[in-house]
Amino acid sequence: DAHGEIDPVALIARLPAEGSAEGSQLSEIEEKLASIWRRILKVEDISTSDDFFALGGTSLKSVRMVLEVDEAFGENVLPPDQLFVGSRFDEVAAIIRRSMG
Repeated sequence: DAHGEIDPVALIARLPAEGSAEGSQLSEIEEKLASIWRRILKVEDISTSDDFFALGGTSLKSVRMVLEVDEAFGENVLPPDQLFVGSRFDEVAAIIRRSMG
């Protein structure tokens, strides 16, 4: 932060790139979703607080993400309108988790 202190919560919130040792600590939903975001948004690191649209997501990329989420988790686990309610990584993961029951 501005005082040179390390924020442990921010460090823990960082999701590692695929293939790193810490990846096994993530839930299967988070792993799959992070992989989808990396591929669509062409970014290496995803934080749980990252917003899909702030990372370069567009309406076309959101449609692609919904289609890939449907393919990975099942039909209609991420209704497209939910992205306008919550587009942060942790919010999207929570929507998927709730939809899967």
